[in-house]
Amino acid sequence: MKKHLPLLFITLIVFATKCFSQTGSFSVFTYQPPEFFTKSELPSKVQFALTNNDTSFCTIILYKSQPAKDSVIHDVKGQWNEYVLKQLSKADKNP
Repeated sequence: MKKHLPLLFITLIVFATKCFSQTGSFSVFTYQPPEFFTKSELPSKVQFALTNNDTSFCTIILYKSQPAKDSVIHDVKGQWNEYVLKQLSKADKNP
């Protein structure tokens, strides 16, 4: 029995980490969902949102990967303009 105890202990640890860590995957991402965030999943993105009582907030968005069309730098600039600059221009100017 003493010979099998380390093997049993290692198996128990591996099983416990698989059960309780609950990593998720989306497109090319593997992630562990953050605590206290609400998750919304669409075919093209996964979004995690948290709003505190003092109205501060945090949003994490994972977009689905897409193959590059022209050049990679052209795609990165286009996505930056679409997802960051356009989103910030719509934001409320008052903090």
